[in-house]
Amino acid sequence: MTKVNTREMAALMVQKIMDQGEYSHVLLRRTLAACPELEKRDRAFITRMVTGTVERCLFLDYGINRVASTRVSKMKPFIRAVLRISAYQIFYMDSVEDRAACNEGVNLVKKHGLRNLSGFANGVLRALIRNKDQLLALEGIDDPAERESLTYSVPRWITGRWHQMFSADAVRQILEGISEEAPLTVRINQSLASTEQVKQSLEQDGVSWKPGPWFPGSLILSGSVPPDQLKSFRRGWIQIQDTSSQTVGAAADPEAGCCIIDVCAAPGGKTMDVTDRLRGTGHVWACDLTERKVSLIRENLERTGFSNVETVVHDACVYEEKWEQKADLVIADLPCSGLGVIGRKPDIRYRVTPEEITGLQRLQRQILSVVSRYVKPGGRLIYSTCTITREENEENVRWIQTHLPFVLTPLTGTLPEGLRGGTAEKGWLQLLPGVHGCDGFFLSQFRRI
Repeated sequence: MTKVNTREMAALMVQKIMDQGEYSHVLLRRTLAACPELEKRDRAFITRMVTGTVERCLFLDYGINRVASTRVSKMKPFIRAVLRISAYQIFYMDSVEDRAACNEGVNLVKKHGLRNLSGFANGVLRALIRNKDQLLALEGIDDPAERESLTYSVPRWITGRWHQMFSADAVRQILEGISEEAPLTVRINQSLASTEQVKQSLEQDGVSWKPGPWFPGSLILSGSVPPDQLKSFRRGWIQIQDTSSQTVGAAADPEAGCCIIDVCAAPGGKTMDVTDRLRGTGHVWACDLTERKVSLIRENLERTGFSNVETVVHDACVYEEKWEQKADLVIADLPCSGLGVIGRKPDIRYRVTPEEITGLQRLQRQILSVVSRYVKPGGRLIYSTCTITREENEENVRWIQTHLPFVLTPLTGTLPEGLRGGTAEKGWLQLLPGVHGCDGFFLSQFRRI
């Protein structure tokens, strides 16, 4: 059997992500699944290289541009990818010798028929090694905003917007939070298993755990066993769900027998949460745009065995007459720019543009205009996103209050004490990476007049 070249796999994936628009988390999962022969150590090495290179790409390109005679943007795609993953190893992977990173990178260039450029690659990588300390120190960069952008590899327009919204210290915490490895957080389906049952099952599978930051049924897992191989996961006892999105279920806290419509539900974490709380009563419609997305919800339903959920392939922009004033609760966790989950999906920082945020705001308002009609008088609408922008969050709260028959409802009675107060008393809450110990997330709650 031919041995897999881990660096070659990583370079090809980085090329697809940065140059061809593939999503990093999707491509990694698909590529590794297609190589079952890969050892655990090689999988970890490839994942670290791909995720780290994408995450730090802004700084890596800065370093390469400082020492190369050709701008990164003008290089052949494969050369660019090889230099990026090699630079990441040089700057950020202490377990790899600089010389090995350089030599392996040059060998990859030769292997791909670019021998005439191997000397160029060798010269660039050796220059990075010689100037590593100065480049990491950002010598010659005096502009604080530029230094911040390069240090965390986040475009200046994003950090600039955050500085308009939060204090300098909060922005620093956000940037540090998205630079840390995102934890694997699960929520216990407490209608199916007790916390003690789940903890014992995890320990039997060799997985350690610690309590999540806000909710009793939330656990942070660590260990080498993939989640889908855990007995507690296969039995439906646990649901992979970040602490931030668990705030939706806590805010919903549905009464037995009520009717809920989750209009953009995939992959189904919030649907499973509210269904778990219904304890077999009521009815939940879980909808999303495509069959592929809805199939993810169905997979979760098959694991959990929840029978009071009906899945529907449905475009949330299209009005469905049968749902007119049918729901006690509508959950509208809508498509957004995703800046709150950069820590899990690092390529988001390079994809999103200010123009796209404006377009997403229009889409969100279009959906809200439609799905708000499904809420009964006196019923509730929960609007949420996994982003950190005024346009998609606070401005939409004001738009709902102005254009739809809803009033903000305080969140204080349904959230943990540590999240109460401040804006939660008004009816909305912005969670921040590095500040709240979870992904960035926005939550608001309204009652229909």
